Order: sequence, then C-alpha cells, then structure tokens
Amino acid sequence: MTSHPFQPFDTRSPLELEERLRLVPKDALVKGLFLQRIADEAKKLSGKPIREAKYVPFKDYPFTEWMQLIVDGGLAAYPRVPPREALRRLGHGTFATYRESTLGKVVLSVAGNSIGATIPLVPKLYALTSARGTRVVIAHNEPGHCVVEMHDAWDFPDSYHVGVLEGGFLALGHTVDVRVGTITRSRCDIEFRYAR
Repeated sequence: MTSHPFQPFDTRSPLELEERLRLVPKDALVKGLFLQRIADEAKKLSGKPIREAKYVPFKDYPFTEWMQLIVDGGLAAYPRVPPREALRRLGHGTFATYRESTLGKVVLSVAGNSIGATIPLVPKLYALTSARGTRVVIAHNEPGHCVVEMHDAWDFPDSYHVGVLEGGFLALGHTVDVRVGTITRSRCDIEFRYAR
C-alpha cells in the first residue's frame, strides 16, 4: 500500500497529457468497447461527435488513442468542471458498459449485485480488458472499506480510474467516499469507504 497519505480527490492539478503519452509503452492496448462508450457519452452530453470512427467492441486499439479520447471526451461532455473532475465523471459509466457486455455478464454473474463479491473480481476485470497495461491489486478488503492499487495505469489512474471504480460502487447502490494516494503518473492507491 502507498506510503503517501490518502488525500481527497484532487480536481485542480493539471492532466499532463503530453507527458503521460510519452510514457505509455508502445504495445499498450485497450478494447474498443471502452472507446466507443466514451465517444457515445461525449456525443450524448455535448450534442456533437468527438470522433467519426466507430470502434469494434473487442478489437484492440492503441492506448495513446484511448488516452486522447478520454481527455477530448471528458472536456466535451463536462465543459463546466475542471478537467480532472471531467475525467472522473466520464469514468462512472464504465462499470455499466462492462456489465452489459457478453464478457461482463459471464464474469460478473458470480457476483450478482453484491459489492463484496464484486471487489475481488476487479483485478480479473482489468486483466481481461487490457491487452497490456493496467494491473490492479486489492490491497485491503473488508466490509465498508477497500484499497485498490493501480499499477502501470497510464490512463489517469488518479482521475479517470477513480471514476471507473467509484462508478462500480454507485451502480451497485452504494454511497462512497474516495481518497487517493498518488505515487507516480501511472501508479496510485485508491481508498474507498462505502455504505448502502
């Protein structure tokens, strides 16, 4: 777990997109269903498309394209909030998208609507959807409290992935308090305290 103290979610720090793009491994990939969800949500909320392309759900796409799409989509969908908050909000719908996919239905069928049964599946969910990239470890898990370690998460672990994971709690009917321990641009720990 992080040696840095957990802090409330930071909305004000810059995104540092260019610096992050330079650090992404060249072979890092992400599944198209997530790109399409971002493009669709940004279009729905902004009223205009941010990309003309249609993404094939389980085709692999370059991680750098994904990261640029997250930023463009967040800024288009949520123009009145700071960029990091826009990325967080954009992440909220990811769990629902995954849960509605065929693969998500199979993997999550064992958990039902139980957050206690879903949390241990999070590393597997990430492993199945990143051809190379993010590794997730559940560092602490007890009722009402868990800590998720994000490793090699080049796509904004301290903002977008905060929203992705937070969105899972919200989709399963929980209120959640989130705190973040940022270690590097691609590594952070996220603490969740949750209740029904």
